[in-house]
Amino acid sequence: MSHDHSHEVGNYNRSFAIGVILNIVFVAIEAGYGVFADSLALIADAGHNLSDVVSLLLAWGASVLAGKAATEKRTYGLRKVTVSPPFLMGARSRAKATTGQFLFRGYSPEGHVRPVIVIQP
Repeated sequence: MSHDHSHEVGNYNRSFAIGVILNIVFVAIEAGYGVFADSLALIADAGHNLSDVVSLLLAWGASVLAGKAATEKRTYGLRKVTVSPPFLMGARSRAKATTGQFLFRGYSPEGHVRPVIVIQP
């Protein structure tokens, strides 16, 4: 059986919009219930999901820019911009981890004393 139509998607704007809206609704519900239930775990997960929303927005922006037509100045167009969101989110994650370690050690500068076991023959 042959097909005379294409299954190719022209753009993903609708999919990105649905994903962003659903995630924002989920973040709001989770954060609100986390505050109501006094649950730090729910609030932290809402923060993590909020970073997923930022990732989706960056990817959506890159998708829109990559769809721009080539110009005389940019003969390849802006299709290379699609590598930027993963790089930016990776850099953000690294900065967040470094900042967390700095704050954690900054509040207790003496370090975290761990027991040392020395075995002598």
